[in-house]
Amino acid sequence: MKKENYSAAYYDDIVAQSLGGLRKKYAKFISYVREPLQPRRIVDLGCGSGTLCAYLRERFPTAEILGLDKFETPLASARQRYPGLLFKSCDLENEDFPVESASVDLVTSHEVIEHLDSIDHFFRETCRILAPGGIMILKTPNGLDLMRYVARLTGSIWYADHDKTHRRYYDYFSVKDALAPFGFSRLSAHTGTKPLYRKGIVIIPAIPFLGNGLVVVAGK
Repeated sequence: MKKENYSAAYYDDIVAQSLGGLRKKYAKFISYVREPLQPRRIVDLGCGSGTLCAYLRERFPTAEILGLDKFETPLASARQRYPGLLFKSCDLENEDFPVESASVDLVTSHEVIEHLDSIDHFFRETCRILAPGGIMILKTPNGLDLMRYVARLTGSIWYADHDKTHRRYYDYFSVKDALAPFGFSRLSAHTGTKPLYRKGIVIIPAIPFLGNGLVVVAGK
């Protein structure tokens, strides 16, 4: 990540997030894991101000939960707001995660990998810390989102491009290729986290591979 892109206003937006406004989004995110979840240890990569960790505490009250993030400003907020949870500093792109190998049942990462120049180290370390049978779930903008191309044609700005800290986008195919070398199994990817169109009772579902949002679930 390039720190100069992360302005005070960017941090303010992260710190201002509340669990109440995100609980429904996080519930849908976790629902993409189709098998029963009873994790004893969870690591959230790119935890920001800790809202997903707080949701995971509600969902899995007996689990040990650790949030990792590179930047101290949101981490300080997370520690203050959620004192019962553990948060540590870690450069997810370059540093070994401060977690024992094969010790984590669930790794989450919500809208993080698009901020990285390279995801090789991120996936290598994720696979290392996952216990046998463990699961990783992540969400990122879909690089093949149909609305990205509509925005180009209409001269508007695709929603994900409003965030100037984004470095790279992935799609259903490229993220599977990126994960292939690192020993994951039971791999699935889903696009279209929202319908293409919704107004009243009229709902047009997202087009396969071209929907907004990409959720990836991978087991070890």
